[in-house]
Amino acid sequence: MKLVLQLSRQDPALARAEAEALFPKAKALHSELLLVDGDAKTLGRLVMTRFAGKLVAEASNCERLRLPAYKSFAVRVSRVAGKESSSAIINSVAARVKGKVRLDKPKTVLRVFTDGKKYWATEQVYEHSAKGLAPRDVNARLVFHPTSLQPKYGRLLVNLTGVRKGKILDPFCGIGGILLEAADMGLSARGVEISEEYAEGARENAWFYRMEKKIKVDNADFLEWGGGEFDAIVTDLPYGKSSGLFGRERGELYLEAFRKMKKHSKVLVVMAHGDLRPLLKKAGWKIKQRFEMYVHRSMRRYIHVCSF
Repeated sequence: MKLVLQLSRQDPALARAEAEALFPKAKALHSELLLVDGDAKTLGRLVMTRFAGKLVAEASNCERLRLPAYKSFAVRVSRVAGKESSSAIINSVAARVKGKVRLDKPKTVLRVFTDGKKYWATEQVYEHSAKGLAPRDVNARLVFHPTSLQPKYGRLLVNLTGVRKGKILDPFCGIGGILLEAADMGLSARGVEISEEYAEGARENAWFYRMEKKIKVDNADFLEWGGGEFDAIVTDLPYGKSSGLFGRERGELYLEAFRKMKKHSKVLVVMAHGDLRPLLKKAGWKIKQRFEMYVHRSMRRYIHVCSF
C-alpha cells in the first residue's frame, strides 16, 4: 500500500535513512515527508517517524480532495510548510467527508499532510510513542549498565541495516541492549561478549524479557570467536575501561575487529564516540552513510553504515 510518513524533526536526514532502509523505494515529498510502498506492519519498527497514513487522496488544494465515506472520523493535520491554518484545513476536509465527526475514539483518523503547495489525505495507521520502548529502558532492565544503549538507539541501528528477516550479530554486546531490540523486531540475535559478567547479564536480560529463544550470547573474545555468517552486524563499540577494552589499545582493537567482521557479514552498522572512517576504510569497508547524533545532553555519537 502507499504510505505517507512524517519524519522526526530531531534529525530528518537520519530519520529518512531509517525509513529508506526498511522501505527502499521511498520518494521524498518534502524534507519531512516520504511516500513509500510497503506493509504497514513494518512501521512499528521505526523510531524516527512521527506519523504514517495510508494514502487515500492527493490534490493541490483541500477542495479537490476526493475522500471516501466513514462511519465515524476525526481530521488531524501535519503541516510541514505553508501558512494555511490547521483549523481551516480541518474544516475544509471535514465538510467533504460523509460520516459522523467524532473527536473521541473515531473509527478512522484522517491525517492530512501538507507542504503548503500540495495536500495528501491519509488514513492514519501509525503514531510513534515511546511507551512501547519504556519496558526495555536501560533503568528497567533486570541487569543494568550505564553505557548500554537506550532502546530507541539500539532499534535505530538495527533498522539502518535494512534487514527485515534474518540474523543479527553484535560482537561487543555488553548486557544486550541491541540484541533485545533486534529480537523484539522478530530477528534472530547473536551476541559475543568478552566479559563473563556482561555476557551473563545479557542472558539474564534476554530471560527477563522472555526472549531467550531468539537471543544467544557467547562469552568469548570476538577476535578469536569462530561463529558463522549473519545478515548484518550491529554494534556500539566499547570505548573505556568499564566497557571491555581489557587493556588493549582502542584503535588497534577496532581495526582488528573490523577486519574480522568481514568474515561474518557484508553489512555493518557501527556506533562510536569518534569518527571511524579511517579505520573502516583501512579494514576494507565501504562507508555508505555517516551520521552524527546527540544521544543525551552533550554526548555525541557517530553512526557508520557500511558494506563491502
